[in-house]
This record gives sequence, structure tokens and C-alpha cells, in this order.
Amino acid sequence: MAFLQEKREVALATRLKALSEILMRDVKKFYDVKKIEFEPRWFSIIYLLTEKGEMALTEIAKEVLQSHAAVNQTVNILEKKGLVKSRKDGNDDRKRLLCLTPQGKKRVDDLQPLWADIFKANAELLRCTAPHFLKELTQFERALAEKSMFERICELGQKTQPQILLKRYSTVLKEHFYTLNKQWLEEYFEMEASDKEALTQPEKLLKEKNAEIYFAEFEDTVAGTFCLIPQRDNCIEFSKFAVDTRFRKRGIGTFLLNSAIARASEHHAQKLVLYTSPVLVEACNLYISKGFLFTENDRQHFYKRSTIKMELTLTMT
Repeated sequence: MAFLQEKREVALATRLKALSEILMRDVKKFYDVKKIEFEPRWFSIIYLLTEKGEMALTEIAKEVLQSHAAVNQTVNILEKKGLVKSRKDGNDDRKRLLCLTPQGKKRVDDLQPLWADIFKANAELLRCTAPHFLKELTQFERALAEKSMFERICELGQKTQPQILLKRYSTVLKEHFYTLNKQWLEEYFEMEASDKEALTQPEKLLKEKNAEIYFAEFEDTVAGTFCLIPQRDNCIEFSKFAVDTRFRKRGIGTFLLNSAIARASEHHAQKLVLYTSPVLVEACNLYISKGFLFTENDRQHFYKRSTIKMELTLTMT
């Protein structure tokens, strides 16, 4: 028995990834033997478009259980290969609609007999070894959809460190998102119109920008907050980071930043970026300690206060 097999739940993600790589390696070998250029990782998107026709990128990500960034990356490759094409939705310019090209449909026709053989092999493997595997896998996926692995790890870790709890945004916590950020803004600068708009309408951030907002609870008090906002190029912005002045120097800022990095990594982001000010010396030192580097100013951020950009390159796993 291999080392990781002996360790059972210790290396769950590693074993699942290894299993996926074994299956995809053999399927790719089958494609190569049949002299058809196709990557196993393209299958779910191509098969979905074959079955359902034109779809929005966001809908595809939901259907294939992948992040928007991961699907976008694969779609870009498929477009370069000439297998899919995209267009903007006439009713919503932010929506990207995708469908197979004539070349893509021809490739699918060539692949159909191969897929039939692969499906039969899948069924035979499951029948002989794990007849209930797909049912249990679906239950596993639903459980993670209800509560992510990140949230489960944090909850269990907090049992040994009950002084700091991580909580996701709810309307009950809305006022804290405003007051915590207002506190540090007025401590060092002033509340600007763009600040007020974002802080008084967090639901707009959540809905329109697909953002995530989290809070740190310390001794039954909401003591800090941050926001993650997806950007282009597989990048996420770390924003609206604030810790109550009464609870500074207690590791809450580090806890929140670590949580943000973990969440961004879970989304498979390549970079985590933030906008700060050289006036905030302690915050900049914290960012540097976590590997953030200074980069160019971003002219899209029109603040009266001096603003600098920092970014952290995340390890892809």
C-alpha cells in the first residue's frame, strides 16, 4: 500500500488529484493512439456545448463545477484552437456567450465513437469496483457546495483558537462592514464618495461583482473585516480590510489576511492584489511579511489619498 493510501483522510485532495491525473493520462493516450488532437480537460465544456448549444460563460462554470477563472482559461485555449467561438450578449455586454464552431462540431463527430468506448470503460470500472461511487461523489459535491473546505477547516481550527472566529457576510453584519472601514478611513484620511457607495451597499458588491465579504469575531464582538473582489486575468482584489482599533495587536489582521489568501487560493487565483497607502506603515509591513510586492500605481483607482498597488503571486496547486 502506498504511503498516502495508509494515511486515509490526511491527503484527500492529493489522492483525488492523483486519481484524476491517472484517468486523464490514459484517456489522452487513447486520443493520441487514435490520432485525434484533444485534451481530456476540454471534455466537460465541449460536451456541455454539444448537448445544450450556446451558453453563457457563467452558466458553463456552474454546470461543470469549476471556477469562472478556470473555465475562462480553458475557453481561451479552445478559441485559439478554433473549436469554440464567443460573442457578447445583446442584452448584457458583460455576458460572454459561447458555442461550438463548425470545426468544433466536426471534431465532436470524430470524437463520438471514442467517447462511447470511454463511457463503457467508465461504467465497467465503476461496476466492478465501486458501484455506489457516483452517488457518493454527488453527495460529497453537495456538501462542499453548502460549506466549502475552507470554511470547514477554519471552523475546526477555531475550536482550538476560540478567540477569533471567521464569519461570512450576512445582513445582520452589514453595519459592521461600514463602521469598521469608516473608523480607519477617518483615522488616517477621509471618507470619499466611492468609499461610501461601496460600504453602504455591500449587497451590490456581492451581486454585481461576485464579491465575498468576511468578518473576524473576537470575544463575541465583530472586530475586523475584508472583501475579495474577482478581477480580470485570474486575479482577485483584497479590499475593505479593517480591524477595530480596540482589538489591534491581537493577531486579528494576520488572521484575516491569511484567510483571504487561503480563500483566493481555493478559487485558483493566480494573483491577489490590493491597494493601500504608504501612510499605513503597519499594514504595508504585514503585506510584505506575507510576500506581497509593490507594483505600479493603478490609475483606475481615483482616490484623493495616495494609493499604491501591491500583489501576491499565489502558488498554483
